[in-house]
Order: sequence, then C-alpha cells, then structure tokens
Amino acid sequence: MDTQESSLGVTRVLREERPSSKIVTIAGYSVIKGRSEPYESSVFEAAGYKWRLVLHVGNAGYISLYLRIEEAESIPYGLEVNVDLKLFVHVPKLDKYLTITDGAVKRFNTEKKEWGFEQLIDLASFENTNEGYIVQDTCSFGVTRVLREERPSSKIVTIAGYSVIKGRSEPYESSVFEAAGYKWRLVLHVGNAGYISLYLRIEEAESIPYGLEVNVDLKLFVHVPKLDKYLTITDGAVKRFNTEKKEWGFEQLIDLASFENTNEGYIVQDTCSFGAEIFIVKPAKVQEKVTFISNPPRNVFTWEIPHFSDMGDKFYYSDDFLVGDRYWRLGFNPKSGSALPIYLYAQGFRPDAVATNTWGAVNLRLKNQRSTNHRERYSWYPIRSDYGVGVNSIISLADLHDASKGYLVNDAIIFEAEMVKVTVTNIVSV
Repeated sequence: MDTQESSLGVTRVLREERPSSKIVTIAGYSVIKGRSEPYESSVFEAAGYKWRLVLHVGNAGYISLYLRIEEAESIPYGLEVNVDLKLFVHVPKLDKYLTITDGAVKRFNTEKKEWGFEQLIDLASFENTNEGYIVQDTCSFGVTRVLREERPSSKIVTIAGYSVIKGRSEPYESSVFEAAGYKWRLVLHVGNAGYISLYLRIEEAESIPYGLEVNVDLKLFVHVPKLDKYLTITDGAVKRFNTEKKEWGFEQLIDLASFENTNEGYIVQDTCSFGAEIFIVKPAKVQEKVTFISNPPRNVFTWEIPHFSDMGDKFYYSDDFLVGDRYWRLGFNPKSGSALPIYLYAQGFRPDAVATNTWGAVNLRLKNQRSTNHRERYSWYPIRSDYGVGVNSIISLADLHDASKGYLVNDAIIFEAEMVKVTVTNIVSV
C-alpha cells in the first residue's frame, strides 16, 4: 500500500512502480558524498526534449536533486516547456520509490533551465541504514515528467447549468473520451456528504487482459474562471485500473460550501468546468548505473618528453590514452611562468560508451629519474570533455633545472598520470 506524507506543498509518496523516464544508480555513494561538485547524469531524451539529472549531496544537510533541460537555446524565444515533475529516490529495503512532487508546473526556458528540490531528503535520514536508501554504498534516483500546457491535457468538461444537477442523487457522467490509448469517462457527484466528488472511470475494462492493470498517474482539475487557472488535485499515488477496480478519484475533491461561494470563483453564470489529465505509467526498463572503479586496468600512463630546452611558449599535449570509458591526455606549457604545470584533459569516449561526465581521482607526477623522490599532486575531478584538472606548479623551474635534483636528465622530463579512481557508466536492465 502507498504511504503519503505532505508538508509545505511538497508531497512524498511511496510507490512500487519504477520511474518512467530515467533511473540513475550510483555504486559509490561514499565517493561523491560531501563533494562540492554535483553529479550529473548522461543526457537522456523524454517527451521530445533532452535532459540531465543533477545531484548535490550535503547542501545544508540535504540531498538536492534537479532536472536540467539541455539545448535550451532550441526553445523559441518567449516560449516555455511546461513540465509536471516528479523526482524519485529508490528504497531497496522496501523495493519501492519515494516520490517527491509539489504539483506545480515547472516552466523551463532559456533563462530557467533547472527545476527540482533543494531539500529532497535530509542527509541524516538518507544515510541512516534503518531507512534503507543506501545498500552496499549504492543508491538510485529517478524522474518522471509529463509535458503539458496549463489546461488539463486529457479532458475538460464544462457544465452550463450547475444548478440543475446540484443535489441530484445521480452522478453526472461525461461522454466517453480517449486518452493514452484507453477509453474513459469523468463521473461527477455533487453534494456527497457536503463535497464535490470527481472520479475517472475506465470503459471497456473487459479488454484488459486478466491479471493485468492500467497504471495511471492521475490529476483532476477544477477551473477557477475568476483567476483563469485550474485547481489541480493529485495525491501522487499510482492508480491501478483493472476489471475489478474501474474508478479512481477523490470523494472530497472540494467542499461544497467553498465551491458554491461566489468569492471563490468556481461558478460563473451557473457554469463550471472540470478536467482530467491521464498519464500511463510505464516503468523504465533500463537504468544508468554509475560504478566507481579503484585502480582500473592500464591506469598508469607515462609521457617522456625529450629536448625540453627546445620547447616554446605554447601548450604541448601527449598522445591519448584509454582508461575506463574514455580517452585522456596530458598537457602543459613549459614557459607559462616560474613553475612547471601539468594538467589532465578528458577526451572522447570509447565506442558504445555512455557519454557523460566522468568522476574520479588522479595522481599527477613529475618523475625523479635518479630516485623515488617524485613530485606528485593528487587531483579529484568530475570532468567534462576538453576540461582539465591539475596543478599550476608541480615544481619550480629553479628546482627543475637543478641537475642535482634529478628531474631534468639529458634534457628530458617524464610525466606520469595514475588514474586512481574512475567512473564507468553502463545502461543495464532494472
């Protein structure tokens, strides 16, 4: 059974159905915990647009999760992508998903590219082993969304003559309409125990194969002409329509006194409108799994640079080398100042790899050619293509040119990159 908690307009519901648009599983939560940089998923497509999930761990004691639209510049100027957004945290202990939504439409545009929840879940609860969010250092997050206009997308019923149906024992039933591949009716009761009641009924339920269900994320609406807005009613729980249970809705949609109060603005000239939005929940069949690999195969790359004294004031790059899912290269400018820098740059991905930001850690070394007294710097990164991490000074030029130090020998230096940790991302079955 779904359980629900609501505060400050945010509803949290436990449900069994997987998110339909994206699931990201992070095998190595302890590695990203407390880092200032967010984790960003690979780009995925949903509802005709491209998106990323963006995860922050430890922001003011909370897990924060956002949805970012990619290629926002393709949205025509002055227009928006209106999204009904739900974010998810998997609870393996219960094999359910904590569903977080506030019911408000999120308007993505060129100025506002991210929406989500800064306080998705408090960190103490998330890391409490009794809560069951993290199992063997692994956690999962997800997202579901519906592309929508402000009006209900599936059905609007306008009743010109509310006073006629008021108080009748028989419900008002809309005509049959099609939405999401099925046939439906809206069923309205006026005055049931002092409330407006509204339900969605599936028609031709006998066509549903025995033992199967139609899982619906349901929203019902009441138009407020005074504000030209729609009051949206949802509890976040998935409604399971089948041959035994053909109707779902809200017995206490809105109290009758409020509904008939002219100051509230629901009824204008004896006319009122109701609506429904039907989104069929089809759980995602695959997930993006991010695994942190310590000391991956072939994780040490050595770059010997001869004729150091002949090098000019420009950037030099090593050959590309493959570690994990992608290629890397080292780079530096030998004449950039009074010290020698060294940087690691991410390049392209191996064939069939999931293209996303790579997290990990690298030891960058300037090798001592006469002893084991190497100069070494440890760098942590999330890293994007053509983005570098490293140090501006691994050794001063004075120490480099001091023959007794052993770093410049026969006019040659040797850099080394040891990839200590690296993420590998795979798309796997749920």
